[in-house]
Formats: sequence, C-alpha cells, structure tokens
Amino acid sequence: MPDVVKVRPEELTVEAAAAAIDIPSDRWAGNCHAVATQIVKRGLLDVDAVVARGHWHGHIAPSSIFGGRPFTAHSWILLRDRRVLAPTRFGFEAPG
Repeated sequence: MPDVVKVRPEELTVEAAAAAIDIPSDRWAGNCHAVATQIVKRGLLDVDAVVARGHWHGHIAPSSIFGGRPFTAHSWILLRDRRVLAPTRFGFEAPG
C-alpha cells in the first residue's frame, strides 16, 4: 500500500482515492460501502470520519445500475462537522 497523504475532504479526488484503496473507479457504482469503508479505514481524510449507511432518496438516473428504483441502500462518509462525503454518488446520477 502506498504512503497515505491525508487531504481535506473537498480535495480528495476519485483518482487518488481509487489508487489508495485499490478499487478502480469503474467498480465504484454499486460498491459504495466498500469504497466508503476503505477511504475511512486507510485514513485518507485529514478529519475524523465514520461510515454511515442508509438509503438514497435523491435522483436516480434511469440509465444507472439503480434505474427504476424510487430509493436504494447507500453508504457514505459522515465527517465530524456533520458534512457528508458521498464518493460514489455519481452511480445514481450518471448513466451506468
């Protein structure tokens, strides 16, 4: 595993996270729990954070892997200041 450089949540890029957690970004859609867990577990963020689990009630693009569902299970990262970091959100909003 490469050396971890902690970054502010708003500066974490998909490319850097994918390399650090060893999950290519093309495998992130539908894999939110593993992605969020590895970002937190490997200490990529410079703030305290925990993985949260619940349901996505936002827009789901018809062409996404979740298309046709009114909501779906989802995991995200809850930051100490109560902000939410949802690195796999594009899986709902963008075509699959």
